[in-house]
Amino acid sequence: RRAQAIAALATLDLPAAATVAVNVLAKFKPTDDPTSIFSTFWREKQGPAELLKALAERQLPPDVAKLGIRAARNAGRDLEEAIAALTKAGGLTGAPMALSPEQMEQLIAAVKEQGSAVRGEVIFRRSDQVCLKCHAVAGAGGQVGPDLGSIGASAQVDYLVDSLLLPNKAVKENYHALAVETKAGKVLTGIKVRQTDSELVLRDAEDREVVVALDDIEEQAPGGSIMPAGLIEALTRSELADLVRFLSELGKVGPYAPTQARVARRWQALDPASPGLRDLLVKDPATVVSQSSLTSALVWNPAYTRVSGDLPVGELPIVLAPNTREKWSYVRCQVDVTTAGKVQLRFNSPAGLTVWIDEKAIDAAAEIVVDLAVGRHTIVLRIERANRQDDLRLELGDVAGSAVQVQLVNGK
Repeated sequence: RRAQAIAALATLDLPAAATVAVNVLAKFKPTDDPTSIFSTFWREKQGPAELLKALAERQLPPDVAKLGIRAARNAGRDLEEAIAALTKAGGLTGAPMALSPEQMEQLIAAVKEQGSAVRGEVIFRRSDQVCLKCHAVAGAGGQVGPDLGSIGASAQVDYLVDSLLLPNKAVKENYHALAVETKAGKVLTGIKVRQTDSELVLRDAEDREVVVALDDIEEQAPGGSIMPAGLIEALTRSELADLVRFLSELGKVGPYAPTQARVARRWQALDPASPGLRDLLVKDPATVVSQSSLTSALVWNPAYTRVSGDLPVGELPIVLAPNTREKWSYVRCQVDVTTAGKVQLRFNSPAGLTVWIDEKAIDAAAEIVVDLAVGRHTIVLRIERANRQDDLRLELGDVAGSAVQVQLVNGK
């Protein structure tokens, strides 16, 4: 009701609404959501300026400031001044957060009593948290940091909390960063992948392999974690509890236990803004699966399943059909075959799917048997969003008498 009243007042007297809003926000509890109040001012042309005036020399609860910053970054306009003001009002520094023993006990209790692994997985998957950019779960995701698929079964909650708040406090073996200065004056930092007699290979924070000739190295020194401090600064306390609860469940018996099923976990989703995509769709909706020069400009971004192995269809980008304006999503995954033979593709449901394997159209079904030659093969799916509400799951199954040796391509 207060949020609605502030929104109504903003249409009549924006400065007065800003003053009232700050007074209300200053008293918000951690369980209150201030997003709608901030959105009221981000929508008004002079709203950010008036809110900044009202915020002068005022303090806000840190979680309120964090949610205001998140709303500002999602507003689609330049609100850097407002973000800076909220950062100051909330006392947010981005510096490592060392907890006292009492604070650690309180947070551990919150993780166990109020934390939700379901909500935590959503936070872990959020693009603004970039967790999957550096970490994999069951092999799918970035390779910069350790695979987290079983971390909950081997790490205590306090260790998980410290790993998030103080990345340098306890760095896992073989994941210390290495800083290399070249004779040309460049400084490169990454995880050491391998070293030969002539070159050093690092994996940097962007999950890229960087090759440095040993003769070009002026100096190298060990560092701490490649994970920067302050990454979880934008999380509220309850969100932090949810994230830690999710991590603490990974690998334990239950819904987040590792599985031996051969599930496609690393997909790639077609970016609707890819250059030339519309022209390809006008020509033939199937041409986007081609590996020819026609499709070289198409952009496919990583899309990862949940720990369960299900790909959330509702999160996939939507491609509009040129003429009918139907809503489609295109995704693809790859398999590597080392011994040729037949393999079974098992979908949880074929509803809304059009299937291609190496540019060849295949009739969609819950179970499809295909004969694959040695090499890498690409499976492309077009998902008709109007006909598919279920999440997507693809497993590889055995075919009696087949000698095929096949594995799904994971990683980033």
